Order: sequence, then structure tokens, then C-alpha cells
Amino acid sequence: WTELFPSGQAPSGRLAGAAVYDPLRQRFVGFGGTIGVPVDTWVLNLQDQANWQNVPVNGAAPKGGYGMTSVYDAKNDRMLIFGGSTNDDYYGANNDVWELDLHGNPSWNQVVTSGTPPQARRSGTAILDPLRNRMVIYGGFDAIRDSDQFLADTWALDFNGTPTWSQLAPAGTTPVGRADNAAAYDPIHDRMIFYGGWSGTDMLSDTQFLDWASSSVEAALTPGASATPTAVHVDWNVQSATGTHAAIYRRDTGGQWTARAQGEVGANGHLVYDDPSVQSGNAYSYMMVVASQRGETFGGATLVQVPSPTAVDPGRTAEFALTGVAPNPVVERMSVSLALASGAPASLDLVDVAGRRVLNREVGSLGAGQHRIDIATAGQVPPGLYFLRLTQAGRVASSRVAIVAMRQ
Repeated sequence: WTELFPSGQAPSGRLAGAAVYDPLRQRFVGFGGTIGVPVDTWVLNLQDQANWQNVPVNGAAPKGGYGMTSVYDAKNDRMLIFGGSTNDDYYGANNDVWELDLHGNPSWNQVVTSGTPPQARRSGTAILDPLRNRMVIYGGFDAIRDSDQFLADTWALDFNGTPTWSQLAPAGTTPVGRADNAAAYDPIHDRMIFYGGWSGTDMLSDTQFLDWASSSVEAALTPGASATPTAVHVDWNVQSATGTHAAIYRRDTGGQWTARAQGEVGANGHLVYDDPSVQSGNAYSYMMVVASQRGETFGGATLVQVPSPTAVDPGRTAEFALTGVAPNPVVERMSVSLALASGAPASLDLVDVAGRRVLNREVGSLGAGQHRIDIATAGQVPPGLYFLRLTQAGRVASSRVAIVAMRQ
């Protein structure tokens, strides 16, 4: 454990509010809680020096309360809350669903649902089921005077189309009704796990599993990168993502991963990021995060060496060459070393033996000098014999490349 000492004005003390971790922005997001039922929304930014920030949100907001469930929905880049108290008292609960849209300026919106909803409650538990695009809730306290029921029902709010409630009827022995238990989603085994809670008479210490046992696919993130002395260009080929919202993380040599920017995966399945805040001669690591059937997928890590400036003798024509390809044969991606004579338009093409171009990269913007470019081939180029062709100002350089299949 390491205690944090964030800068900035911290929110007032409270308990049983709603909170999620926002991986796209590397921050903790919180709302509400007891003690005067505050209706404020806060974030704890964890990039570099941790700092608190009160978030002014657009539009209406949920009423103040405590004991609401909260989940993070990576596909839609939002925080979802359900239920909770109606005031600061022991009794009183609701069954409303609200979303905090985290994209751009955060805004609260009440989610309009269809189907018969669960009865009002507080202090239940919930998970986001990314494989089926739904929120699953279990249990809670009805908070009705002279009723005092600790619930044991399971519900799902399906987000495929109009958000629709349905009660689930799992097989097996239903756990005893409870509130204030902790829960998580296990994406590898496709199950909800929860532990403990309060039954109204006992502090519970059991661990329960709600199994669906279906298979899921994690997003495949394949990077390609190039660099000049003043900028890094990274292009990820993104497969099997469930959403388009993404973020780019960077790690400097000897440092920690830090969220640098948010982006959108394009219709062509690529996320492109240009980083002008680099220093020549240094190395930087990059990775991305995007939603998948297993929740948030972090991956596509690549190390990029930023070259030092290359002085060109003004009285001498700069070198033009395709100087190397490694590895060769190529399995997943290749690193191409080349030299350009000037900043004139130039093209690096991968051509098959029939003369058909299968990959293309514009490289003239790199400018005169030596450069290294990483090109991903996995999932884009079938195994076979190819030729790399570099062209600029009527000059052509080529090299033979063999691409082989990955071992299973």
C-alpha cells in the first residue's frame, strides 16, 4: 500500500457514494455519499502528481443520496449508477438509472428504461457484463420502514437497443439476501463474483459465483510506428474491439505509464496518434486501451527510438536508400531502415510478386536523413514473397521480403 497525498481541494468526507475508475483518462470518478447528501461530482486525476478536481457537469444531475451501485461502461465511455437512498435518512430508496457521459464535458443523463424494473433499493451490488452489453445487479436493502428486506434477486439491464430490464433466474442455490457486499466481473471465466455483506442479522463471509461460462475475445492491438527527431507517429491496427473510444498511454524511460490523449478507432480499424512532445535521442513506449468483450483491453505496446537530427552537407546530395528490413522473414511486423534525399513526396510500398500494392506509407514528410519505420503485417498481409519499394523524385530502391505465418 502507498498512501496518496493529492493536491487540490478534496471533497468533503462521506461514505457509500458512487465511484468508478476511468481508464481512458487515468482517474477516479466519484459522486454523492452521506453527510448532507452532496450532489457534487469529483475526479482524482492520477496522471503524474495526483490531484483532486471538482467537475462541473452539464445538465441535470441525480438527487443526492448514498448506497447507489456504480459501474464503468468502457464501450460507451460512461459511469452508470442505479438505485440508492432518497435522502440522508436510513429509510427511503429509488430505482433510477443515471449515466455520467465522460466524453468531452461530463454530463449527467437519466436513462429511460423499458420492461418491469427492480424494486427500489440501496446498498446492492452491480457489475458491467461487457460480453452481453448489460448491467447486472444483485440484492440490496429495500429501505422500507417495517419491511427491512434484504433482497436476493438478480436483474439485468440490457443496453442492446432500448435499455430493457429483465429479472434473471439463475440455476443453483440462491445466496442469502444481503446488502453492502463487494462484487467484480471475471472476464476470463465469464462470471460475477461477490463476497460478504450484511444480511440484517449477520456479517457474511461467503464467496459466491454467478456463472454464464461463455467464451469471449480480447481486442487485438497491433502497433506500427515511425519517428523523426521532432515527433513520433503510432498507428494501431485494432481488431475485435466492442467500441471506438480509446486512449493512448506513454511511458518515458524510467517512468510510469501515463494517459496522454483520447482518440477514436476509425472505421478502417485503426487508431492513429502523433506525439510532438518528444526529444530527439530519447526512447518512448506507447500502448492503447479500448473496450472489448472482456472489458478494457490494454495492449499494443511498442518502443520507439526518436532519432537525433542528421546534418546534411548543403554542398552534397543527401543519400537515398532502402538500407535494411528486420526481421526477415517477417512474422508479425517489420522494422524498415531507409534514407531520404529530401523532404519531397516519397512512398514506401509493399508489393506482391504480381506487382500489386498491398501496403503503402507516405514517408516524404519525415524529411531528409536516416529513418526507421515499424510496419505491422499480422492480420493484414498473407504469407508469401514480397518486395519493399521506396520511391522519391523518380528514384527507386527495393528489397525482397518474406512474410511467414505465425505459429499456432
